Amino acid sequence: MTSPHLTTPSPQLGDGARIEEQSRKRAAAEQLALGAAGVVIIALTAGAFWLSYAHLADVAGQHGLGASRIRRWAWP
Repeated sequence: MTSPHLTTPSPQLGDGARIEEQSRKRAAAEQLALGAAGVVIIALTAGAFWLSYAHLADVAGQHGLGASRIRRWAWP
């Protein structure tokens, strides 16, 4: 009968390269996620600004600047 091996195998040379590749993939995924988050933040900010500015232009139109579209948009 043979006894089971009680030692762990030594790391192979390819393990370092594999870990480095995983690290690069993770960094690339993080950069992609951060870039996507930045695009979403900019889009939401621009949309919110546009909606608030449009509302202020409507308010200006209701309060005496309705005849001039340019003045309504310049007022806020």
